[in-house]
Amino acid sequence: MCVTFAEGSDRLAQLRPVGTRAAEFERSLIKARTAVGIRRAREAGVKFGRPSKLTKHQQQQAIKLLDAGEPQSAVARLFNVDQSTISRLIRVRRPIRFQKPRTPEILSGRQKSGRHTPACSSIIMPM
Repeated sequence: MCVTFAEGSDRLAQLRPVGTRAAEFERSLIKARTAVGIRRAREAGVKFGRPSKLTKHQQQQAIKLLDAGEPQSAVARLFNVDQSTISRLIRVRRPIRFQKPRTPEILSGRQKSGRHTPACSSIIMPM
């Protein structure tokens, strides 16, 4: 008895969805185990994400310097970090003080769906 690839190719095509379903099932098991592990770690107090460049004490000192009027770039050089790190620290640690209120003039350019209304609703293109 001799089996050729041409005859077996139809059977392989029929078996392919079974393998796909098995892989999807295995992936769902992996996702479930991962979710349980992450939940347990969070409950245990594990912090996720990249560690901070500055310690809590350094962050407090940087905020004090900024409140005293030091520029962000100078504070960044003092702590040997990038200016964006100090900017991010300000955004996270300080409350928003000078946010402009949303006025009806700003909101009038929006449709009820929340999308911006274009200035010209129809454009005529030459053919």
